[in-house]
Amino acid sequence: MSTFQRTWPFINESILKRHGKRIIVLARMHRKGLMPQIFPRQADIPFWQQQTYNGYIGIAFAVGSFLFGMGSVLQYLALGWQGLGNIANLTFFAGSIPFTIAASLQHFQSANMPDFRSLAGKKQDNKPFAFIGWHPRSAGWMSTFTQWIGTIAFNISTFSAIKAPDNKLLDTLEVWAPNLEGSILFLVSGYLAYIEAGNYYFSWKPKDLSWQVVFVNLLGCIAFMISAVAPTSMNTHDPVSAAFYSNTYTLLGAVCFFISALLLVKESKEASAGD
Repeated sequence: MSTFQRTWPFINESILKRHGKRIIVLARMHRKGLMPQIFPRQADIPFWQQQTYNGYIGIAFAVGSFLFGMGSVLQYLALGWQGLGNIANLTFFAGSIPFTIAASLQHFQSANMPDFRSLAGKKQDNKPFAFIGWHPRSAGWMSTFTQWIGTIAFNISTFSAIKAPDNKLLDTLEVWAPNLEGSILFLVSGYLAYIEAGNYYFSWKPKDLSWQVVFVNLLGCIAFMISAVAPTSMNTHDPVSAAFYSNTYTLLGAVCFFISALLLVKESKEASAGD
């Protein structure tokens, strides 16, 4: 078996031979158990690599994305009916919860991922569950960890926005700052997931389902980043225009995350069909 490091310092690809055939295994596929033909029978696979587990992650992300989209729509309406503003903020906070649940499930999966040596048939020692883990050479682990921390930042930001402080400095510290931090972490996470799936710093594989999942997710992360910086970067003194512009990118990001989540569910179903 050989491992390749095309995206230093991460190892995202292994090549092994089974029955005279050359099989390329990407780290993401191995981490999520997406290649049933090289894994043991389903009963021997740990629950965090079962395709039902991957499906639950996708469903949780889809619910969170849907609620963020609903919050964005309500935010548009709140520009004309201010009474809807608090309902919009409550919806954003509600959406941040399934995001954190999905990110926690996904990082638990990364924290307990098997080593590539298992592909070569080497027995690995049984280890206790890890809730954080430490796999710095895994782009997947780094991606899920930064995403998980990012969702917590969104929890703080959206909860604080429900009853935003009147003091401008406190509003910046409690609402805008964690939103910016969460957006930066999401962007880092999205790019790490992208290079893990493509095994290059830049790849274009539109026919590959796993690549579609991470690419659409990366677009959502970019949209969230634009939304976070828009209020401070726009050359305008009109807060309504700034809010409209920022909310538009929040909605675009939510749509991208929703599509990516549905593709994740599809990916898990296709892998299950190959069992």
